[in-house]
Amino acid sequence: METQKKTNTFKIVLITILITLVVIISLQNLRKVELDVLMWKIDLPLVLLLTVNTICVAIITFIIAKWKRK
Repeated sequence: METQKKTNTFKIVLITILITLVVIISLQNLRKVELDVLMWKIDLPLVLLLTVNTICVAIITFIIAKWKRK
């Protein structure tokens, strides 16, 4: 029981650190960038691009982890 509590605490601390890093990095990159996707050109803040990219990577990682457990 004690080991599981330590593991959960470690996970919470790790997730908190990662979220804090993502927020800091995102807030330091507020300038606009041009994104070329196939034939479209989109101007958007870099913070939005970084946030969307981070969310996509997290979703892909989650899906792969679930898939490998089966």
